[in-house]
Amino acid sequence: MVAVDIRDPMGFPSVCVLAYHAIANPGAWALDSGTGQRLLPAVRHAGCVARRLALPLSSVVAGAAVLAVAAGAAVLAVVARGGVRGQASPDLRG
Repeated sequence: MVAVDIRDPMGFPSVCVLAYHAIANPGAWALDSGTGQRLLPAVRHAGCVARRLALPLSSVVAGAAVLAVAAGAAVLAVVARGGVRGQASPDLRG
């Protein structure tokens, strides 16, 4: 029997998933304006932050590096394409 610590390999994808949920849960606040409707996304967001703090530091650093590279690649793709396409909605034109 071989004992292996799987916290680091399991922690790396967890950072990416928790980052997604940390963005998505506050986005749910905009869907409903009632205080009762905002409680569940707030609790879920707090849970994401708490879980992320419980992960090994090496996993958090590796996950943050991958997310930074992905964000950089997305910015480069937008710049290479000539900027963000589309028009502002009529309400935003002023």
